[in-house]
Amino acid sequence: MQHYAIQHVNGQPLKVPVAPDGSIDVDVLCQLANVAPDRALVLQRPDGSNQLVPRGQKLTVRPGAQFVDAPTHRRGA
Repeated sequence: MQHYAIQHVNGQPLKVPVAPDGSIDVDVLCQLANVAPDRALVLQRPDGSNQLVPRGQKLTVRPGAQFVDAPTHRRGA
C-alpha cells in the first residue's frame, strides 16, 4: 500500500508519494509541482532559513513542509 504526504509547493498542496523509509523523491515532487528544469526547488524551514534541494535526491521532511521554486543563478558565465 502506497503512503502519501501533503507537501506545499508555491502555496499549493500536493499529494506526494512517500517511500517506506519516510523519504520523498525530489524529482517526483518537482514533476508534481510542474517545476521547470531551469528552476531550483527551495525548502522553507520553520526558523525562516531556506535550503536548496538538489534534484535526483531523496529528502525526509515533515508533512506540510513548504517549498518554493526559484530561478537558478549562474555566475561568471
